[in-house]
Amino acid sequence: MASVRSRLRSFVSRFKGIVVQDCPPELYACEVCGKLECNHAEWVNCKERLAAAEFMQSRNQTHKTEPSKTAD
Repeated sequence: MASVRSRLRSFVSRFKGIVVQDCPPELYACEVCGKLECNHAEWVNCKERLAAAEFMQSRNQTHKTEPSKTAD
């Protein structure tokens, strides 16, 4: 029975990877917004998108400045 579950999970995982793709972090605010189309001016001035971009930039800078942890 466990083997069948394992195979089923594996199949579902592969199928999901083919059908459903993750939204890039840069576009996640647009994905969550729900608005189907924005004109250029709306997109450029979108507060949610700008906040998400600022968060991603600060997150990337934090990861670059953190010292790497090594197990000794």
